[in-house]
Amino acid sequence: MRKNALTLCCFTCAAGAVGAFCRWLQNQLAFDSDGLSTKSSLNWVVALVIIAAAAGFYFFVRRIKKSGLVPAEDFGSAFRGSTRLYMPAAWVIGALMMVGALFLFANGANESSHTLLRILAVLSLFSGIFFPLAAQSTVKSADSGLVCLYLTLPVVQFCFWLITCYKQNSTNPAVWAYAVAILAIAAALLGFYYLAGYPYGRAKPYSFLYFSMLGSFMCIMSLADNRNFGEKLMFAAAAAMLMFAAWMVVSNMRPPHAAPSQPLHTDMPQVSEKDLGSIIEEVKNEDDK
Repeated sequence: MRKNALTLCCFTCAAGAVGAFCRWLQNQLAFDSDGLSTKSSLNWVVALVIIAAAAGFYFFVRRIKKSGLVPAEDFGSAFRGSTRLYMPAAWVIGALMMVGALFLFANGANESSHTLLRILAVLSLFSGIFFPLAAQSTVKSADSGLVCLYLTLPVVQFCFWLITCYKQNSTNPAVWAYAVAILAIAAALLGFYYLAGYPYGRAKPYSFLYFSMLGSFMCIMSLADNRNFGEKLMFAAAAAMLMFAAWMVVSNMRPPHAAPSQPLHTDMPQVSEKDLGSIIEEVKNEDDK
């Protein structure tokens, strides 16, 4: 299934690159000098690209679902890595999130919502630390409660990021200025939410695969926006985290195993043919008497 995993990541990244290019054109041509959105066909193009990507991801996940292979629903089996690059890749992705958090914490003081941004930076820093630790728990045994904590924090981070983004743009009349970022945070939030369902025993693999693709696509697309460099790094790290997790889920899909046939009435004692013959003889003797 590594071929399907590679196809999934390449398809998502290619769609994200197209979306980022269209978003860049929109930022260049569909806003006036005051930052207000103008009537432009690029607004429709960006909306159609998002809709087309969402539909494409749905049919891609549907094709995986019909492949005849079954995804694991326990965290250890679904995210277990078998190569030497598994842990280094997880730590590099986590480090990218941590660097973005540090940049945001250092530069967020210059913005109006500096308190919210610094809290977001702290949450992002811990998410960057906990993500590779969650990956490591599939290699070395770890307490299930800790794994739940590791994967719950990104959900909290993106919930808080959604609130922060809303507060920053609550008085902004240009909806297109922040619409892509809002959608990116919401889609990534759902991706991390379904990812956290694995250690909690509530795994929904196909929902996770869909929202991991959609969240990664929207995060890549939002990189074209003019925003804090730390936030850009955090969007890139979030896309990498979701793609990393989706790769592992698809790579660890296996053929379904047929359940062994069970004999009927297994609670009844088994009688051999010799014993059965002696029982019949005893019954006949009793009848003769």
